[in-house]
Amino acid sequence: MYYSNPYSNPVVIILGLLGAAGLAFVPASIAGKKGYSFGGFWCFSFFCSFIPAIIVAACLKPKYGSQQYRETMHDMRKYPSPTLQQPQQMQIQQVPGPDEETIWKNNPLARRAAMSLEDGEWAKADELYEQILNTEPENARAYIGKICAELHVSREDDLQNHYEQLIDNLNYKRALKFAGIKYKLKLEMYALSPDEQAKYQSSEVQQAYQRLMDKLEEIKQHNSTPKCVELASEINRLIGSDLVKGELKGKLIELSTPIKGDTENSIHCALCGANQIANRLSCYRCGIKFTYGQESSKIDLSKET
Repeated sequence: MYYSNPYSNPVVIILGLLGAAGLAFVPASIAGKKGYSFGGFWCFSFFCSFIPAIIVAACLKPKYGSQQYRETMHDMRKYPSPTLQQPQQMQIQQVPGPDEETIWKNNPLARRAAMSLEDGEWAKADELYEQILNTEPENARAYIGKICAELHVSREDDLQNHYEQLIDNLNYKRALKFAGIKYKLKLEMYALSPDEQAKYQSSEVQQAYQRLMDKLEEIKQHNSTPKCVELASEINRLIGSDLVKGELKGKLIELSTPIKGDTENSIHCALCGANQIANRLSCYRCGIKFTYGQESSKIDLSKET
């Protein structure tokens, strides 16, 4: 009895080729979405084998800019993973470290120098403050300590009685240069006459300035978006007030003036640091209204009303 070979039947051969051609579209489509050659994988599956082609296509990583890459990034932005949000939450809840004044009070050399000032041992106090500056050359409080020893003042607050001698003092200028925001404000008060101090302390501008400095210190310690938004709202309110001028006005302009970004069309918010497109009217993150083309100025107390 004679049996015919089914693979020699032209119909079977044609159907087999059509089936292989159809199956070849599966790995070719997968590879194409990942940014690889659609035709190359179709030929790989059709002329070699469907199974190796589908395995290779499934194992390939999507190329940057491919359809599957864009879909994956879109899903990640739309449905962020809790594990990706955890570091940001930890940063917001981070416990702030000790401030500058606390660190200074816990410095053994600074405490010994303060005791020497109280005992009237001016040379010894000056020597101890000099030892601090040898390791911390930008320590503003050590420069003020040297001034106290030079003027024979046992307490720093008593420097306001020597305001005429502070203006041209080299150590005083260095202390102003290296002092933090709140401490610098205190040092500037030392160089004012009693009448100017009373006028400055009782002014609404001084109160607004102090609130601004306090909130800036909070942001430096906590680095949280809600506090940036709160301070931005306060700045937007103060910067439009006619009562705000001089140093406070300059500080507000400094905080509201954006910083040039890494590219020509980008800027950074000076308050919260958010990167964004240039020429925006306000920061998308904290809401501060941007100021362009203005310069800060130094307060002139003699002209305050």
